[in-house]
Amino acid sequence: MLWASLLALPLRAGWLEENRKIVRTNLIGSAVILTWGYFTWDYGSRAPHFAHEGWFGKKTKHGGMDKLGHLYTNYLLTQILAARFRDYGYTQRYAACTGAISSFFLNGVMEVGDSFGDYGFSYEDIIFNAVGASLGYLMLTERTIDDAVDIRISYLPSRRVRSGADTDIFTDYEGMKFLAAYKFSSLPGSRTHFWRYLELHAGYYVRSEGGQNRRYPYLGIGINFSTLLAPLGRNLSRLFEFYQPPLGYIPVTPK
Repeated sequence: MLWASLLALPLRAGWLEENRKIVRTNLIGSAVILTWGYFTWDYGSRAPHFAHEGWFGKKTKHGGMDKLGHLYTNYLLTQILAARFRDYGYTQRYAACTGAISSFFLNGVMEVGDSFGDYGFSYEDIIFNAVGASLGYLMLTERTIDDAVDIRISYLPSRRVRSGADTDIFTDYEGMKFLAAYKFSSLPGSRTHFWRYLELHAGYYVRSEGGQNRRYPYLGIGINFSTLLAPLGRNLSRLFEFYQPPLGYIPVTPK
């Protein structure tokens, strides 16, 4: 079990020496997060406090987009850290495990930092951090699922960011959509059929209209860019396993 490993890893003799590169990565990441938070998110401006932010209700601040942001951030960071740890020489499964745990830890550091700023410590964020890191671990260890499903973000800067009124793209939820894509290229026999370039999307986004949040779950048919661009190289095609071009799909559900 992934989270049982969180307790077991440091207990073995010699663990710290064997994992010094992983520990160093977490320490550097923590320093970067706290420094960014101090200058950007007002860390240290308030006494530590909790915040009850809610989930996906229309009266919540972001309609749940911030929660999906936490899920996606942990999912993506797990993948990035696992690849880095794999380069250090660790096995695929161990790198996936420590990547997920490190992602959860680093985002936990961010949540603690939030408790000293305007955001506050949110248990809802912690839950979605755990879900995102677990999904990242699942994709890294279950090849069949990873081949069939992607978790992605679609982003175009909102009017507020384009105008310069806000420069923090990490919380620009007005310009984001989050989605899961089922790739038809994973179906048996797809290598010889045109529909290997297609996929089914299930997504969610929120837009502020008339001073209120309007929530939009949707389904869509999209272009499988990772398969389409595979001849141009693995690195380019893999990018589109995490990012969805805004015009790369056709919605099939009305607003």
